[in-house]
Amino acid sequence: MKSKKLVLGIAMLLAIAFIACGQQYDNENDFRVSPLDGGKSAEITEYVGNKQTVNIPPRIAGMTVTKIGGSEVFSARGIIRITIPNTVTSIGGFEAFAYNPLISITLPAGLKEIGNCVFAGCTSLTSITIPAGVTSIGGWAFDEWTSSQTIFIKGKASQVEADAAWGTDWRDGCDARIVYGQ
Repeated sequence: MKSKKLVLGIAMLLAIAFIACGQQYDNENDFRVSPLDGGKSAEITEYVGNKQTVNIPPRIAGMTVTKIGGSEVFSARGIIRITIPNTVTSIGGFEAFAYNPLISITLPAGLKEIGNCVFAGCTSLTSITIPAGVTSIGGWAFDEWTSSQTIFIKGKASQVEADAAWGTDWRDGCDARIVYGQ
């Protein structure tokens, strides 16, 4: 009987530890989305939460979140940490995360596109790693970044091109140190 209680106690402690250490996503109600692909996936168009640490859920309203697309969706909200789920392949919204005191951001490995001015004015961020699959970075994506900041670009740098629609290079207004192939 004593061993059953011990086993049950250990199992309960492990369950509590697993729940506490598991990825905790923000409430779906903190985000406004528009359906894509006939409702199979979603684009975040607005953030209505007020947290300094944002953990975007991979599914909202039963749809897989694949795009962050709203203009200024997370801009100037006092956000210091943000985790983007691996389901997101595009951060296309103009100034999506701009002008936040970010100190940490996790970009998904499957990310392919970063839009215009997405990280403009995020001068508290010491570094960012651009995943190998990113093939398009929009104009002024890192505007106002300073020489004390570092942009690590994985993969083939030749595939990272400027956004032709803006007719400018993603490095415009950026004095950050850029490291390729890391």
